[in-house]
Amino acid sequence: MLGPDLNYYQHNHLGSPYLRWDLAQPYLGRLHYYDALFTVYQDLRKNPPTYIVDLQGLMPELQYKIPALFQRYERVGNGVFYRLVQ
Repeated sequence: MLGPDLNYYQHNHLGSPYLRWDLAQPYLGRLHYYDALFTVYQDLRKNPPTYIVDLQGLMPELQYKIPALFQRYERVGNGVFYRLVQ
């Protein structure tokens, strides 16, 4: 979940350690720093979430900066959802 709206978890389960947007800011809010990118990669590489909801518009930057992980996601329609593709 890339954003503060927790309503998406009402009928779904947590797919990453980034539940609260305010606590994810030291990493997802600092994508121009190597240590933040490395932490995001380490946190998600072994068990990437099946879907990512991108309310902040970060996926293009993540796909560019961490392609080994985020190039495996495709956008679903024109919305904010990205699905992991095997």
